[in-house]
Amino acid sequence: MSFLRIMVSDLKMIMRDPIMALLFFVPLMIGIIFKLMIHFLLPLALEYVEFSLPLEPYLLSMTLLMTPYMLGVVMGFMMLDDKDGNIIDLVLVTPYGRRGYLLNRIIFISIFTFLYSMVNDVILNLVDLNIFSLLYISILLSVFAASIGLLFFRIASDKIIGLTYAKILNFVIIFVFADFIKAEWFLYVAGLFPTFWITRLITDPGVVENYIISGIVVLVWFLILYKSGMGYKKRSSYGHN
Repeated sequence: MSFLRIMVSDLKMIMRDPIMALLFFVPLMIGIIFKLMIHFLLPLALEYVEFSLPLEPYLLSMTLLMTPYMLGVVMGFMMLDDKDGNIIDLVLVTPYGRRGYLLNRIIFISIFTFLYSMVNDVILNLVDLNIFSLLYISILLSVFAASIGLLFFRIASDKIIGLTYAKILNFVIIFVFADFIKAEWFLYVAGLFPTFWITRLITDPGVVENYIISGIVVLVWFLILYKSGMGYKKRSSYGHN
């Protein structure tokens, strides 16, 4: 089966589930919604509250990061459905194997995260990012979405519990605004999370170290969770790759 046919099949799977369909398409609307909110509400807020740093880069980062969160949850839901339907066990005894199954899920969600991120940046137009920075950020967001999906699948046993975990995972968004919290220890904690470094790429796009560290942090998260996903399958009743 070609990857295109698998992608079409996955889209049909998403459309059959109202929750997955909503989570999958909402990121496309987020850019428009936040654009309107920023245009009408931000000037009003600035009349009453004074911020030590410009808000636009942080709002852009927060908005862009919502895409990997939502699409990552969709990926986790798809894998939970596959597990409940014993599809994963069936796949493991085919040449497609455990690795092929994971890569298919990762590539599928990464492609849409990348596209959504590019579109939302254009819609919001809050920060003047050069094309290299935008492409790099979109790639990191795509990898982060896969990490969220793998983590979600690893810790959630069903969709109801999964939605609870999804709400808990949202706390990581706070690290987007780490620069506003005047505590050095908090910056060190925030530096362990991809959300902090992706924000750094937007607030300080000219600092080379930010590209290196952000890539390392995002990749380490992904590799740990990917290995965890592989290990999960190895403990199943089938041991094929």
